[in-house]
Amino acid sequence: MAPENNISDFLFPKDIIQKGKEMTDAYFNIYLIENFLRLFIEKVAISAYGYNFIDKIKIGSNLNKKIEERKNDEKRKQWLSIRGDSNLFYIDLIDLKTIISSNWELFKLNFPKESWITSKMEELYDLRIKVAHNSYLDQHEQNTLESTINSIYRQLNIDFKVKKQDQFKDADDIVEPETFEKILENLGLKKKERKILTKNLKKVNFRHEEHFDDNLILEISTLMSEIRLLIQTTPANYDLEVRKKMDELLLRVKPLIDKSQREALGKMYILFNHFLGTGMKETQQTLFDAINMIILGR
Repeated sequence: MAPENNISDFLFPKDIIQKGKEMTDAYFNIYLIENFLRLFIEKVAISAYGYNFIDKIKIGSNLNKKIEERKNDEKRKQWLSIRGDSNLFYIDLIDLKTIISSNWELFKLNFPKESWITSKMEELYDLRIKVAHNSYLDQHEQNTLESTINSIYRQLNIDFKVKKQDQFKDADDIVEPETFEKILENLGLKKKERKILTKNLKKVNFRHEEHFDDNLILEISTLMSEIRLLIQTTPANYDLEVRKKMDELLLRVKPLIDKSQREALGKMYILFNHFLGTGMKETQQTLFDAINMIILGR
């Protein structure tokens, strides 16, 4: 007699759930640093060669072949979204290391020495492989990941650090209307304009929203981190990419906030959008900080 196949009483192992949460943080931060490095390489190369840099930097036949194969595969699989509008999004993290190394004259002013950045990117790639294959990073590996990523950000003067999911949803420092108005005052807006933008602004707290779930807040915080990196690095056509991501962000956020918050967010977005592409980087960052306060209360 065959054994009874009944899994209704099966309990999902708690340690796998806990490890899954930790690996969500690891994936999130690897995703950010890898895409940041793509934007960084693009920005440096454009400064040297212009927007057609991809034809002028040293890539190698193998990488060019990989790019073309992945683009052709993408065309065949129409249900998949495109990777990005740059060839750099069609290659892997370890390939980004190769580009920096092969074009060291372009990048040498940004790092102490070539081995400093290449060794860190190799380390990141090894950890990335484990995360991509759903393997667990132990505490030592998690610490190594955090230290390596933060070192790269610090070296490139990027005011950003490794984040954990709970840093985006468990903060108690919710924005007050007075704090929000102070930001607007620093931008030189008149009192009447500030009053319009701060009207009925309430404290924001997603934790009590019935629509809230961990996956959605991760999507929102990831989008916001991507936008912040775009503003800081200003790659080619960054304003178009920021607008696209902001539209996506607003679609996800609107069901989670009340009418007064939506009004404040909409008005702030109009103001933020006005300054995009103007070269006024500090103003853009300040306005985005205000949007961050409205959405995440941070």
